[in-house]
Amino acid sequence: MSENSFIDLKKELNLNGNISEVAKIYVNSIKNVSKVTNLLEKNNIDYFVTSVDADFLDVTLKISKIILLVMPIISIIILHFYIKIFIQEKNNTLALYKALGFTKSDIKKLLILSILEILLISFIISLILLLLTKYLFMFLLRNDIEYSILSIKISYIPVFIYMFLIIIYFIFISALCVRKIYKSSIGDIML
Repeated sequence: MSENSFIDLKKELNLNGNISEVAKIYVNSIKNVSKVTNLLEKNNIDYFVTSVDADFLDVTLKISKIILLVMPIISIIILHFYIKIFIQEKNNTLALYKALGFTKSDIKKLLILSILEILLISFIISLILLLLTKYLFMFLLRNDIEYSILSIKISYIPVFIYMFLIIIYFIFISALCVRKIYKSSIGDIML
């Protein structure tokens, strides 16, 4: 904040030495706090400085980065086992499709579509829960004076990249499963 912008602010708030109103001034860094307090002191204006606990925010940011790295790995492992069980349960159905004369690509398409259906439904539910959580935290932070100026931003690009990579991964897994089914006989699969 410069001296001129402070004078403009003083005129706008009608601060003629007799302060009957309370004004809030938000700054974007710690060094700007000292500039504002120096200007207020120079003009004999009483002030009170509240600050945000930066340590809490730093720890929260570090924890969220660790979670951001660990959660995709854990979710891929869980999804891998889920899809493996899903495909094992579908073995009889896939063998029936093979017996009925379905081609490899037809079976692969059916398998991929059923997996995509599950992934897209879970993706939509996850996005809804993410947005609800975001708005809940924003509501809770607005009630606290120290955190009322904070906003939560969500980057959706990594989420869509992650979803795209999972889809590619499961297309690959589906292709391996269909190849395995076509290599074995129908009797072996049904047992």
